Amino acid sequence: MKNVVLVSTLVLLFTAAVSAQEAPAWKLPIEITSTSFSNTLSIGIHPDANYGIDDFDTNPGIDPDYYEAQLPPTPPPPYDFDVRFTTLPGRPSAVPLGFGTGLQNDFRHFFGSTQVDSFRVYMSGSSIENNGATITWPDNLDKYADSWVIQPLGPGSWGPVDMIANTEAVLPAAFGPLQALIIKVGAKDPTVGIEDYDATIPEGYSLSQNYPNPFNPTTTFSYSIPERANVTVVLSNAAGEVVRTLINESQNAGTYTYSIDGSHLPSGRYFYRIQSGDYSESKSMVLVK
Repeated sequence: MKNVVLVSTLVLLFTAAVSAQEAPAWKLPIEITSTSFSNTLSIGIHPDANYGIDDFDTNPGIDPDYYEAQLPPTPPPPYDFDVRFTTLPGRPSAVPLGFGTGLQNDFRHFFGSTQVDSFRVYMSGSSIENNGATITWPDNLDKYADSWVIQPLGPGSWGPVDMIANTEAVLPAAFGPLQALIIKVGAKDPTVGIEDYDATIPEGYSLSQNYPNPFNPTTTFSYSIPERANVTVVLSNAAGEVVRTLINESQNAGTYTYSIDGSHLPSGRYFYRIQSGDYSESKSMVLVK
C-alpha cells in the first residue's frame, strides 16, 4: 500500500447560503521572530472574501468579516519590533504603506485552482535592523497550493526560498526595514483528500459505501478503476445541488480511499457520485450532528 496523505484537519466554512460554492477555505500562520520578539501573521483563501490588500479589484480594501482588521500606524521611532502585511507598490489598496497601516491577516478571494497571490511582509524596528529576522511556516504547504516561494522585496542576500522544501527563511540584518514577498501559485482544497492508494489493478470499476454511515463529522469511501482514466466525484445535497467537487483529475489504475470532513456541513442526506468514462455510480450518506 502506498500512502498518499493529502488530508488536513482544516475544514470548509460552509453555510446554507454558500453550500453550492466550490471553493477552498483555509488559514495558515506565518511567524516572524527577531531575538526575543515574535508575532504571527495569517494568510489564507476564503470563498466569500472580497478583498486582499494587494488584489486587483474594482473595490479594493479590507474585509472585516474575515478579521482583516486594519492595524494602527507604526509607532514613532525608535521602537523595537513591528511586522504586518502591506500592499505592493503601485497596486490599489485601502491600506497603502504610505499611511503607515497594514493587516495582521490577509485573506484572498478564491478565483480558481491556478490563481496567483502575493503577500508583502513588512518588518521594522530596532531589533529587525540590528538582528534581522527569521520567518517560519508549516511544513505542509503543498496541501494548499502548487508552489510557494518567499524572496526579498528589494535588495537582499537571503533568497529566494522554496517554502515547500523548507520551513524557514533567515533574513540578515540590514539598514532600515526588511521586506519579504510570499508568492503562492494555485489554491487547493485541503478538506478532502486521498488517505490510501492501492496500486493493485482491480478487475473493474466499483464504488464502496462510505463508512461510518451515518457519520459525524468524518467518513471515508473507496473506489476502484481498472485503467488510467479521468475521474470525477461530486458531493450533492438532498436537493441535487453540488456542494463539492471532490475529485476531478486523471488517475492511474488502482483503488483509492478518500476522506470527507463534514464538520461545517449541515446535517442531512448527501449523495456522492463517481463518473469515469462510461462508468457512473452514486451512493448516499447521512450526516447527523
